[in-house]
Amino acid sequence: MRTGDRKGSALVITMLLLVILTVLGIYAVGLSTSGLESVSGEERERAARNAAEAGAWYGLDRLPLPLAERGSLLPNGARYDVTVSPTGTEPLPGYDSGWMRATFHIRSTGIAPRANKIRRVTEAEAAFGPVPSGTGYFRGKLPAPLSRSAPVLVGPPSSAYLDSRDPSARNAFAGRHARRKPVHLLYADDGTLRAHDAGFSDPDGKTPGYATGTGEPIWTFLPGFLKEERAAPGGEAESLPAAAEGPLAVADIRLAAVSGPAMTARETGWRTVAVAAAGPRGRAVFALDITDPASPGYPSLMWEVAKRQVPILGQALSAPVIGKVRAPAGRLDAPGETVDRWVVLLGAGKAIRRGRPDRVEPPASETLVSRTDPGDEGRAILVLEASTGKVLQILTHPAMGEVVASPAVAPDLEGYIERVYLGDLSGNLWRATVGESGDFDLGGGPFFSVAGEHAARAIHGRCAVAQGEGEYPGLWVFFGTGDVEDPPDGSPGGIYAVYDDAPSGRVRGALGMTLTERDLADATRFFARIGEREPPFPIPGGKYRGWHAALPGNGETLFSAPKVFFSNLYFTTYEPASGNRKEGGTVRVYGFGMAPGKNPGFPALPGLDRARPGVPERYVPTARVRKVGTGGMPSGPEMTFHEPGRAHVHVGFSAGSDEAIEVPAPDKRKSILSWKNVQP
Repeated sequence: MRTGDRKGSALVITMLLLVILTVLGIYAVGLSTSGLESVSGEERERAARNAAEAGAWYGLDRLPLPLAERGSLLPNGARYDVTVSPTGTEPLPGYDSGWMRATFHIRSTGIAPRANKIRRVTEAEAAFGPVPSGTGYFRGKLPAPLSRSAPVLVGPPSSAYLDSRDPSARNAFAGRHARRKPVHLLYADDGTLRAHDAGFSDPDGKTPGYATGTGEPIWTFLPGFLKEERAAPGGEAESLPAAAEGPLAVADIRLAAVSGPAMTARETGWRTVAVAAAGPRGRAVFALDITDPASPGYPSLMWEVAKRQVPILGQALSAPVIGKVRAPAGRLDAPGETVDRWVVLLGAGKAIRRGRPDRVEPPASETLVSRTDPGDEGRAILVLEASTGKVLQILTHPAMGEVVASPAVAPDLEGYIERVYLGDLSGNLWRATVGESGDFDLGGGPFFSVAGEHAARAIHGRCAVAQGEGEYPGLWVFFGTGDVEDPPDGSPGGIYAVYDDAPSGRVRGALGMTLTERDLADATRFFARIGEREPPFPIPGGKYRGWHAALPGNGETLFSAPKVFFSNLYFTTYEPASGNRKEGGTVRVYGFGMAPGKNPGFPALPGLDRARPGVPERYVPTARVRKVGTGGMPSGPEMTFHEPGRAHVHVGFSAGSDEAIEVPAPDKRKSILSWKNVQP
């Protein structure tokens, strides 16, 4: 818990601006430069105090940007120096781990007119959120024309991220690249990684934000191992459609060889890296240094890890996750000292079953294919060192199926990975926890297992891990199931919400028996009646640790990642026409409240409300599901939030189109946690 009085938090931005204008206006008139010679010391002190407060309000107005301004002159001749520094991040109840709340320290020194020795100081702690979490870069709203997955927008490094171990190096890195040229990084369907022009980032210091850019290609990268995989003998490999999420992650990391604050002016140890799995075309993963992606010399290959080095690696479909853990420093004189270890986590992929066609008689036209058993291929979670590609761990279990889903992480209050959740094609949800050694532990078995026969079992998409609230302060884990590879036989996919009530901290393993549907409330009636005004939403409690339901459509499938935003759950589904995906189908977006005791099952998608004639159509959340698009299979929902009160869910389609839906969002992003006037 941070210090300071939080009772006066959550001031609206318009009030902040009003106070600024009031302060500037009153003291510009009440203490003019023409009367400075006759004012008392008390009045000069008051002018210094007011200048300090005006600077603090200005710092609040500039959040979430870091700030260091000196000698800002007010109309009455007083001045202020103000700094705004990030102090950390906090999980946000009602949001998945892709979002956080950033905290800042504001210090403003007011200086009286013509009296440099008369100074007063105002300090404030403030919060801004939600903002994207960690050092990662996030996907753009539109699918790219050369790919069925959305591109990643690589712009300036996050100004809200705090590296508590060495903030000066991180701040130097973020400042140095604050105006680097943004690019859209795209994993194309032909297996190449491409960078496209995405406009500019405040090139003259006067126009914040991005221009759209030309979209022209800047560079294309094809790893050598992918050529080898394409030419590999042994028949054709089974493959999946390109993942809607795309097997690509981009984040800032600090190199493993760098430790401590001993940095030069140019070398901070920080890099922006892109880690990509080979996708449906290969069995490998690689990393590129793209710290200045539009400049000569980039991209630069950092490492490759292929099948020949990791035999259990299959068809690499899992989008990697990049994060950091605490690891022992290994010093005999300081056994408790730790260092930061940046890691990459991903599923080992889909097993490739190769075979040699054998002709038989009669008839001669028939061909039988015998496929070899791939053994344990794909049945693991890989942990790699982010800066070198070194294999740190291979997490596996006799019950583990092939892992094509992407990991979902739950960070602690300082941004270190605390837990990882990941599903497999056998219907198991695994939870790996981080121990004192910095290693991951799966425990004695799956955290949850789909055991029933009412819904498909395979988990293809990333989970959504959301911070609970109210009576459920733990973690909610949302995931879906469905058949991606073959046209369904009418068996629907499922949606699951599992509550993890294990206390925060370095818990170990499964912590008990594997949960199944018997431990969850049945939400089938809610989905069957979801179009009604008040469908019955199951309330967890007692023996129930969440809820589950089979999706209501014929063969309706959920194979992408759900999202949680502003205490609402969003996910997309696909229902093939006549059981044949090639003939098109129905895409649905679901959105409803996820917080028991607050908004369980409440609608979170828009309807149109005409209150009276002549009033424009306005957004109100009155729906829980809506059909969207006609452009093929959907991506998972992508959230954008640029201004208070307005957020959008973006859904891309395999044919290249995109649809945006306005959804509920918080009315304010800034809040004051504490405020105090102190002596300098």
